[in-house]
Amino acid sequence: MNLQPLKNGMSRRTLYASVMLLTAVIGMLAQVIVVPPAWKWWPYTEVKEPPTLNQRNVCGTWVSATSRKRYDFVCLGQGSFEIYEVSDQGLSKNGSGKLIEDNVEAELLSMPKSRRAHLRLKLSADGLRMEGSWQGDDPRESGQLMFHRA
Repeated sequence: MNLQPLKNGMSRRTLYASVMLLTAVIGMLAQVIVVPPAWKWWPYTEVKEPPTLNQRNVCGTWVSATSRKRYDFVCLGQGSFEIYEVSDQGLSKNGSGKLIEDNVEAELLSMPKSRRAHLRLKLSADGLRMEGSWQGDDPRESGQLMFHRA
């Protein structure tokens, strides 16, 4: 085996071992960073103070099938959550709700129309969809909704 030193005094074996060690460390760090988003969508953890932009407990990010808007559901504990719309301008609180078994009951504010929608959604068995109905403050406003997990 050729163990001639490189110009800086390191052998090829030492260089190879250093590269492999660096690769292993980067791989471990990547796993630590990737694992938390894979947690279940609804961790029942108690939050003592309201969430802030830096300290949020996002228990699900959902995309509306019709409007394509993204929403972060922020867990508050006891099955309750706040809803934040995610846009290029940042986050804006648009509603709140409760999870009762596999049913989501929430109030969501439609910002362009400044109208409130009352949502009654059912969480799918695989946890990847929520679908159901909405009812506006005006009884003539209603429809069906579907959200997909982002």
